Amino acid sequence: MHFSGITRGATDDNPLAKLQNGLVNFGEQLLRLANQVAQLEAAVNVLKILAISQLSPDDPLAGLKQLQGLEKILIAADPQDQARRKALDVAEAIQEWRKRGKPPVADS
Repeated sequence: MHFSGITRGATDDNPLAKLQNGLVNFGEQLLRLANQVAQLEAAVNVLKILAISQLSPDDPLAGLKQLQGLEKILIAADPQDQARRKALDVAEAIQEWRKRGKPPVADS
């Protein structure tokens, strides 16, 4: 494979060529991963449509609202999501601190 003047599989001892080759390989892997994520998202959407039709066969909008409610409950119970939210809160507080030049005041 040839990409932007870079030959894949450079075997010489040139560190720059090795780095470029590594970056090309990384880009290819990232592209494959993005494709797999897109396929997973499509599969999840199909499953959501099936769930909506089972939750409320006669009223898809009501089924959608029920599914969204269930998703909110599941997300709220996810410890990884909670940790992510706390990390975002800390990052926002640090940004405010830098903007104002003083630490943020905790809500009472």
